[in-house]
Amino acid sequence: TEEIPTVSDLEITYSSSPAVKAGGGFKKFALKSRVDGKLVDCTEEVNWSIDFPDGDLEQLETSENANIIKVKCKPDYLLIGKTFTITATTKYGSKSIIVEVTSL
Repeated sequence: TEEIPTVSDLEITYSSSPAVKAGGGFKKFALKSRVDGKLVDCTEEVNWSIDFPDGDLEQLETSENANIIKVKCKPDYLLIGKTFTITATTKYGSKSIIVEVTSL
Protein backbone atom coordinates (compact mmCIF):
# COMPACT_ATOMS: atom_id res chain seq x y z
CA THR A 1 0.00 0.00 0.00
CA GLU A 2 1.21 3.46 -0.90
CA GLU A 3 1.64 5.87 1.96
CA ILE A 4 0.16 9.30 1.41
CA PRO A 5 2.46 12.00 2.80
CA THR A 6 0.94 14.15 5.48
CA VAL A 7 0.80 17.70 4.23
CA SER A 8 0.30 20.00 7.14
CA ASP A 9 0.94 23.69 7.35
CA LEU A 10 1.87 26.05 4.60
CA GLU A 11 4.67 28.43 5.48
CA ILE A 12 5.99 31.55 3.78
CA THR A 13 9.76 31.66 4.13
CA TYR A 14 12.20 34.57 3.64
CA SER A 15 15.72 35.53 4.61
CA SER A 16 16.37 37.52 7.82
CA SER A 17 13.15 39.45 8.53
CA PRO A 18 9.81 40.00 6.73
CA ALA A 19 10.74 43.45 5.47
CA VAL A 20 11.20 45.18 2.12
CA LYS A 21 13.52 48.19 1.86
CA ALA A 22 12.15 51.37 0.27
CA GLY A 23 14.33 51.84 -2.81
CA GLY A 24 16.00 48.45 -2.29
CA GLY A 25 16.16 45.36 -4.48
CA PHE A 26 13.75 42.46 -4.74
CA LYS A 27 12.99 40.50 -1.57
CA LYS A 28 12.09 36.85 -2.14
CA PHE A 29 9.26 35.09 -0.32
CA ALA A 30 8.63 31.39 -0.95
CA LEU A 31 5.66 29.24 -0.10
CA LYS A 32 6.68 25.93 1.47
CA SER A 33 4.68 22.94 2.61
CA ARG A 34 5.54 20.89 5.64
CA VAL A 35 5.40 17.29 4.42
CA ASP A 36 6.16 14.55 6.94
CA GLY A 37 7.79 17.17 9.17
CA LYS A 38 10.09 18.53 6.43
CA LEU A 39 9.79 21.93 4.78
CA VAL A 40 9.64 21.52 0.99
CA ASP A 41 8.78 23.78 -1.94
CA CYS A 42 5.04 23.93 -2.43
CA THR A 43 4.27 22.21 -5.73
CA GLU A 44 0.61 23.18 -5.87
CA GLU A 45 -0.54 26.07 -8.02
CA VAL A 46 -0.12 29.21 -5.91
CA ASN A 47 -2.16 32.38 -6.25
CA TRP A 48 -0.29 35.34 -4.74
CA SER A 49 -2.00 38.54 -3.62
CA ILE A 50 -0.91 41.67 -1.78
CA ASP A 51 -3.04 43.93 0.37
CA PHE A 52 -1.50 47.34 1.14
CA PRO A 53 -4.20 49.37 2.97
CA ASP A 54 -1.74 52.03 4.24
CA GLY A 55 0.06 52.51 0.95
CA ASP A 56 -0.24 52.36 -2.79
CA LEU A 57 0.17 49.03 -4.61
CA GLU A 58 1.70 51.02 -7.48
CA GLN A 59 4.72 51.57 -5.20
CA LEU A 60 5.40 47.84 -5.13
CA GLU A 61 6.86 45.86 -7.99
CA THR A 62 6.33 42.11 -7.94
CA SER A 63 7.56 39.13 -9.87
CA GLU A 64 5.90 35.74 -9.40
CA ASN A 65 7.17 32.33 -10.37
CA ALA A 66 5.28 29.29 -9.05
CA ASN A 67 5.83 29.12 -5.27
CA ILE A 68 8.00 32.28 -5.18
CA ILE A 69 7.07 35.95 -5.17
CA LYS A 70 9.65 38.73 -5.26
CA VAL A 71 8.64 42.16 -4.02
CA LYS A 72 10.44 45.46 -4.45
CA CYS A 73 9.40 48.86 -3.07
CA LYS A 74 9.98 52.13 -4.91
CA PRO A 75 12.08 54.76 -3.09
CA ASP A 76 9.09 56.46 -1.48
CA TYR A 77 10.28 57.23 2.03
CA LEU A 78 6.74 58.03 3.21
CA LEU A 79 6.11 54.28 3.08
CA ILE A 80 8.78 53.47 5.70
CA GLY A 81 7.12 51.89 8.72
CA LYS A 82 4.00 50.91 6.79
CA THR A 83 3.04 47.28 6.39
CA PHE A 84 1.40 45.19 3.69
CA THR A 85 0.15 41.62 3.66
CA ILE A 86 1.26 38.96 1.20
CA THR A 87 -1.14 36.03 0.88
CA ALA A 88 -0.45 32.76 -0.88
CA THR A 89 -3.48 30.62 -1.69
CA THR A 90 -3.48 27.00 -2.87
CA LYS A 91 -6.28 24.48 -3.22
CA TYR A 92 -5.40 23.26 0.29
CA GLY A 93 -5.55 26.59 2.08
CA SER A 94 -3.83 29.92 2.37
CA LYS A 95 -1.08 31.55 4.38
CA SER A 96 -0.44 35.26 4.95
CA ILE A 97 2.51 37.22 6.20
CA ILE A 98 2.79 40.86 7.24
CA VAL A 99 5.73 42.67 5.66
CA GLU A 100 7.13 46.02 6.79
CA VAL A 101 8.70 48.66 4.56
CA THR A 102 12.04 49.71 6.05
CA SER A 103 14.77 52.20 5.18
CA LEU A 104 17.87 51.18 3.23
